Amino acid sequence: MSPSIERAVIDPSAPVCEPDAIRALAHKRFSENVLLAGIRACAADHFICTGRIPTAHPLFTEGGRVAREDILFYTEVGRQASLAVTHAYLNVSLDDVFIFERSEAELTNAIWSLPSTADTVEIEIKVRDTVRRKTAVNRVIADYVMSVGGEVVFRGTGTWTIQSAALFKRMRRGSVARSSPAAPDEAGGTVDAGSSGANNIVLSALESRDGVVGASLVVDCRHRYFFDHACDHVPGMLLLEGCAQMALGACAESGLARPNRMAVMAYDVDFTQFVECNLPTSLIARVNPDRDTSTSAAPAMEIVIAQGEVVAGTARLRVGFPA
Repeated sequence: MSPSIERAVIDPSAPVCEPDAIRALAHKRFSENVLLAGIRACAADHFICTGRIPTAHPLFTEGGRVAREDILFYTEVGRQASLAVTHAYLNVSLDDVFIFERSEAELTNAIWSLPSTADTVEIEIKVRDTVRRKTAVNRVIADYVMSVGGEVVFRGTGTWTIQSAALFKRMRRGSVARSSPAAPDEAGGTVDAGSSGANNIVLSALESRDGVVGASLVVDCRHRYFFDHACDHVPGMLLLEGCAQMALGACAESGLARPNRMAVMAYDVDFTQFVECNLPTSLIARVNPDRDTSTSAAPAMEIVIAQGEVVAGTARLRVGFPA
């Protein structure tokens, strides 16, 4: 454990801002994927973190994508903050494995008027509940409020469990996908598939019939963001990205939202089963016809993530656009 991480564990008031410490706490290999900039404890269950809004990123700024209007950008920086404070202040080992079970989030309309120069997001985390197995933290539920330039842009709740590396390995031993290709080499000169805008498309072409939209998830284990480090299953952020691309694509094709500027404004997702890298994964969506005409939003979309007959997760997303 590095001295900066040790200090954070010993002194709960000490900010952790050194890049190497942040990268270790956030479980990241590549510097471009480290969106967290600092963490600070206000109390045993209350933390303030800062993150950077990237101007160049292999996913969040490619193909005209705008990070400050992207609910998945805020989700990722919040996820990194969750990992960091759990390690630094809840005495969880860097070797332990995090399994994200559930997440719900909503953006505010303030995202549409943020200046293009906005470069910092403040993340407030309040731990709602912790479950311990013996003395070790085993499960955490936390609430998040994120602000840019004093404007609240994001509210959400996340639930994750924590397992020792040994227990996780035993649990995954019988999996169909015992391993996946290694993450791309940070020092390598070749840019792997998935690092350009075109290769950030993680779904096959959408197919629509009788109000149902379907597609297959495209899993590229060389992707520099989704597989920043080797993973023996499909990461939750890749599944959430697939759901977001389905919602935006279906709304654009159907004319339910303005295709020139729209965003996923809210989601509620549950992951109930690991999704294996080497098995076909389908996303099936139904659009909820009940539309709230008082808001600038398309109808909610219900998405089922499945491998064969096994449902691995469900998601509900709402797309919006400037009023």
